[in-house]
Amino acid sequence: MCVGIVSSKRAGMGKSLYVKRLHKRLQAEHPDETKLLKTIRLIEQEVDEDKVLKSLLPFLKRKHQTKPMIFHFDITSSVQRGIPEFLFKLLVLQYLTDNNGNLWLRQKCHLYIIEILEVSPVPKKAVRHMFASHKYNFFDVFPKVTCKSPKEVLEME
Repeated sequence: MCVGIVSSKRAGMGKSLYVKRLHKRLQAEHPDETKLLKTIRLIEQEVDEDKVLKSLLPFLKRKHQTKPMIFHFDITSSVQRGIPEFLFKLLVLQYLTDNNGNLWLRQKCHLYIIEILEVSPVPKKAVRHMFASHKYNFFDVFPKVTCKSPKEVLEME
């Protein structure tokens, strides 16, 4: 498994803690390796693939392409446009390119964690006017961990 979605309905629910614990487990398995985690925060209103690729380019070195690594994309609530297109290129097509012709290929030894808030459901009135293909969330295709508050967990039991 090379891709995972970590989500919650609101901020402060432990998504980054989950990623931190994954990183610690990877460090325990590979104690002699350094730089096993790269976090890229997306905070602009629109995803800038050139900036993301610029953050990834230092990891194009051969040693980074063959060792296990976690790439953590922290997508903040301020990002409004370009998320599905960016993630489709990275996670489904398995590559990113920029305006300068640089190319990032997703490697099987890398784990890509997408940290994102869940979008609120579409009102029922709007669903009638949508095409059937738009009723499902893009993230439903990938393995997902949903972080919940302690109160929600207790209520589930």
